[in-house]
Amino acid sequence: MEKTYKGWEIAKMISEGELKDGTVINSKGSKFTVLYGCLTNGLNEKYSRHVESGNSFLTSTSRTFSIERKKYSFAEAFKAYEEGKEIECCYSGQMLKKENEKDYCFDYKKGKYVPLSFDETFFDITNIRSEWYIND
Repeated sequence: MEKTYKGWEIAKMISEGELKDGTVINSKGSKFTVLYGCLTNGLNEKYSRHVESGNSFLTSTSRTFSIERKKYSFAEAFKAYEEGKEIECCYSGQMLKKENEKDYCFDYKKGKYVPLSFDETFFDITNIRSEWYIND
């Protein structure tokens, strides 16, 4: 599931170095990139260094931002899963992880990971053909 942030949170993550150069940020159909510690739209306009009181889109209370995540094929994601990383299906939102040679999936109703039952139809063809996130 895609997490959203307010502009001040994005500015803080950039200033603290949490968002590295090349990170893509989406907001209202526009893409911005972190470059040299600033948020830019690719036209050399630097936003995060010049937040003017009340005038910057970063200070707007109605605007939200999301951090674009790299997407992987199922084969790449499953390899990471086997190495113990959490993976997430871009299509269905299902999250999986492997701990101590046991397989788990995230149960949104319970709010926690539960043992994965392979009699479920989790690995249907749509999920396999979908792109996946590898979560750190």
